[in-house]
Amino acid sequence: MHCLPTLTIHQAMRVLLTILFFPVLLFSQNLPERQADFVASQSGDAVKFTPVLPPLIQRAGAPPAFYDHYWEFGDGDFSFEESPAHIYPKGGSYEVYYLATGKYDNGKAPRSRKKRTPAPEPREAVASLNNVLPEGSASIGMKAVRNPRAGEEFVCILSYANRSPVAQSGKLYLFFNERSWPASHFEFLESRSHFGETEIEEPFAALGTAPASGWAGADDPENLYDLLLPDRFPEVALADLSRKYKQVNAWQFGGLEPGAARNLFISLQATESMVKDTQAIISISGLYISDDQRIVEQYDLELEIVSSHDPNYMAVSQRRMGFRRVRSKALEYKVHFQNVGEGPASRVQVTCTIPRGLSTEKLRILDVQPQCPLCPEGETIQSCLDTTIYDDRIVFTFRNIYLPGTRQSGIADKDSTQGFIKYRLTPGRKIKKRDFSARASIVFDNNPPIRTNRAPTRFKPGLSLTPMIGRAMLPQSSGEDHWQVGFAVAPYKPYRLFWQAEAWAGQTTETTTTDFFTSDTTWFQPIEDATGAIIDARFDSLANTDLVQTVQVSRYALVPVQFRYNLSAFLSIGAGGQLDLERRKTTTDETLNSSVQVFDLATGAFLAQYSTDYPPQTNSTTGTEWNWRPSVFADVHLGSVRVGPAGGLRAVLPLESGADPWLLAFVYWKF
Repeated sequence: MHCLPTLTIHQAMRVLLTILFFPVLLFSQNLPERQADFVASQSGDAVKFTPVLPPLIQRAGAPPAFYDHYWEFGDGDFSFEESPAHIYPKGGSYEVYYLATGKYDNGKAPRSRKKRTPAPEPREAVASLNNVLPEGSASIGMKAVRNPRAGEEFVCILSYANRSPVAQSGKLYLFFNERSWPASHFEFLESRSHFGETEIEEPFAALGTAPASGWAGADDPENLYDLLLPDRFPEVALADLSRKYKQVNAWQFGGLEPGAARNLFISLQATESMVKDTQAIISISGLYISDDQRIVEQYDLELEIVSSHDPNYMAVSQRRMGFRRVRSKALEYKVHFQNVGEGPASRVQVTCTIPRGLSTEKLRILDVQPQCPLCPEGETIQSCLDTTIYDDRIVFTFRNIYLPGTRQSGIADKDSTQGFIKYRLTPGRKIKKRDFSARASIVFDNNPPIRTNRAPTRFKPGLSLTPMIGRAMLPQSSGEDHWQVGFAVAPYKPYRLFWQAEAWAGQTTETTTTDFFTSDTTWFQPIEDATGAIIDARFDSLANTDLVQTVQVSRYALVPVQFRYNLSAFLSIGAGGQLDLERRKTTTDETLNSSVQVFDLATGAFLAQYSTDYPPQTNSTTGTEWNWRPSVFADVHLGSVRVGPAGGLRAVLPLESGADPWLLAFVYWKF
């Protein structure tokens, strides 16, 4: 018979936990990294690209998951189609870049894929490149392939064009990582250029030289381009963007013919620290400067940091904001939505919660997509935006629109299936320093609502500097009452629980005076008188010692941290620990006055000629002693305890054996 080993309770628990979590650990250790791939096949003059992707991980409760696709064909052109067919300008081998993004997918986005692909010689002229330039006469434009997400590659398409009548060369700049955010959001990975753009090692190297005739001096007055002036000087534009962003990359380009447009593809790596700024709105900026300095054009690309690639989400302009002068600030919210259905939507209702402390009195709609005017009163058949404000929510309703679905037949442009509304709210009169968040609910026609993420905003602690003055009331055994001055540091205008640090200093002087008198009588014979006769005499030796002792006591108190709680705007309680440090400087001044008096024994007469007063003798000594003791305290404050003047009473209990408690009454003003 075999005996089973005996397990302790601790060992049994470890075995049970191992059995329960072993499948999870095994799965997580062997889970392969997701990788996108594709297959290229020739179809006439075109090359057909077909993605090969890992299975989607459906997010519970969300609409069906699907992939968004992005292709760079290696010749400067791109596509967002699922399986595009591309005709190359000439035969050869091209490096194709493919990036897939899972929507409503619960896993990390697959890694991008690069692969060289052969292309046949075309028999006909190839159409012009796709670009992301804004409509009109813009010289530069940018588009994000997907929203940035912590730890993932992020691709930006930078399109630039020559809108002038002469061939152009110049510089392109990409500014990223805003200085207003403590952590950097991106790291530069690479740029993929196809038209001879070369990266500049020194982005702020000398710019091109303006014509000798000056900004408005033209050899031919009829040439309007020679009269063109930029909105800003190049140096001013670069300085403005350098103040806003921490990092910049730049490229030199040349040979850009009039009317031509090109694309530059840039990959950035979203940092892991980005995760703490999810649902925040950030930006990157591009700058186009021609070498003749007549074209200086900027494009700002607004981005929303996401925790997942859901197409319906909400973002806020400030994830952290200061509370000083909060009434003069504003928050911008942006709600994105996408119709992922099989048919178009004619009505989209976006219901946004109103965060506590924010006011709708100055509600302003900044931008919408699809573009439509505000709805008139009464019924209408035109496309319009209706806005209804309730106590706790705002309802934006897009009426009579046509928003295609991603699974709708014949829809290749995914941008047409998307929309957004961007609006601004301001803090109310009675806003409190409490974190808040907003959330949206989106309804397409009569379908069930889709709830977005929360877009939170937190207030920065800020610093409140507080001068203080108080009266220390000590028991007789501990010293004399005295005044103290102090200084406190705490978060600015806290709402409830907060920390506070303090430093105090005070001084008092204690003086004691003591007199010592001594007398001594000595009988002495003989003493000669003036004639030389011998007489009897008595000596009286007198000594008077004045002893003055002065003790200068300097008291310091350091409160490294105390925890306070504002019960209201006028009442606060707190408790903490402090270190009391006492410096005692003792000065002792000793003065000796002495004399000898001589008297005749027979007559008792004072014999002045034999008496002597000695000069005073003074001696001074100084000593310094340091003492320290830990203490604990509790106090109550009354007044404008969040900001402004207030007063308090504190009871201090020394932790030294035999020491008596004492009180501190004080006033202060928080700034």
